[in-house]
Formats: sequence, structure tokens, C-alpha cells
Amino acid sequence: MELFNTLIIDTDHPENRLAFISLVKDNPFIVFVAIGNSNTVKDLVEKADLLADDHQGKIARRVVWIQDSAIFQEDCLAFLKTYPETFEETVYPKVMAFTLSPVWSETKYIFMKDDPTDDVDVSFAYWKASLRERAVDPDATT
Repeated sequence: MELFNTLIIDTDHPENRLAFISLVKDNPFIVFVAIGNSNTVKDLVEKADLLADDHQGKIARRVVWIQDSAIFQEDCLAFLKTYPETFEETVYPKVMAFTLSPVWSETKYIFMKDDPTDDVDVSFAYWKASLRERAVDPDATT
């Protein structure tokens, strides 16, 4: 499997946390975060990576694949709690992937285990993350 738009988080190198956070916070990307190492997740990562290049918009797309669901659980939970609907921490083991908006790094779509993961669903997740949800305040310092 060749992945051209994916940062694979190696569980043997937890310093990759900085690369993960930097990719999300320091870049204007839509980030598709996949969690786990099941065959379903691998298939989802391949689709997300392929569709990261296949877009008409001006916002770049990138994929982060965290193969060990516990390694960045605290960071992932912080992002998942930005979801517009209430997100309970006890649901985290059922999360397979989620997308983050480019400006505010807010969760816009969540794939739970057993959710459909075809190309349309992945495209929809990217689209949801691309929607402008609030304006940027030009007077803000952060």
C-alpha cells in the first residue's frame, strides 16, 4: 500500500506526537485522523489517502494514521470533544476515524466502527470538514 498523503504514527516512536499536533495546528489542512490497525481501518486509510489528492477545493487534505488507539488518546479526545454534538469519552474505543476542519481544528465528522466507509462516506467526511463554521476574527491575537 502506497500512501502519499498520510503520516503514519509509529507506536515505537511516541515523539511523533509533535508531528501529529504540528500537522493539525500549524497547517491549513483538512486532517483525516484514522485510529487502529484493523483491516477496515487500513482500507479506510487507503481511501482517505487517495481522496486527499482528488479534490476540487483550495484546502489541502492530509491523513494521520494512529495505529495504536491508546497512544494519543488524550490528544484525540481533546479534538473529538470539539464535535458539535456531545461526545462522551466512553465512546472513544468505538471511534475509527474523524475529520478536523482546517482553521479551527474542530471535529466535523466521526466514523464509528461498523459505519459504512465507502468513497462517498470518505468524501462526505472531507466535505463536512471543509464547511466554514465560523468566521476568523482579524483582531484576534491567537
